[in-house]
Amino acid sequence: MATSLQPYKTTLLKPGYHYIITDKDIEYVCFFALFDYFFKDYPSIASKVFAFNIELLNKNDIENQKGTDKRLALTIVSLIKEFLSSKINAVVYVCDNTDERHAVRFRKFTTWFDSPNESDFIQVTGYLNAYGAEYYSALLLHKDNKLKNSFIRAFQELNNQAPK
Repeated sequence: MATSLQPYKTTLLKPGYHYIITDKDIEYVCFFALFDYFFKDYPSIASKVFAFNIELLNKNDIENQKGTDKRLALTIVSLIKEFLSSKINAVVYVCDNTDERHAVRFRKFTTWFDSPNESDFIQVTGYLNAYGAEYYSALLLHKDNKLKNSFIRAFQELNNQAPK
């Protein structure tokens, strides 16, 4: 991402919930939610795993949303980097597959953290099996997180449970 770009201004709605409005007046709420249920067999880390969600507020904006908004990408990366800067938590991003755009969404999201500029972060990709469906997913954590091996091992074990 170009360094001359600036993230969008975000409004903190409540702890962990951020409101974003883009240059095209597309509104999003991005939030971190405890994801401990999927990691219940890993009690040492379960309370430190959060799902990251991006919700389009007006579903009529879906056509305007297509394409790449580099400022939105930069904003989301900034929010996640700030969240992970404590070096305590991990974030799991799970792609909703209800609109058949999950593969594109997943590819877009994971490339944001593949950049050499993001070398302080580890990303592990996979598929989570939940409620009878398989979902693209990515685990993100700071490279200096003391529990990184536990997070990675648990995430990989959960992915190995998914049907291939």
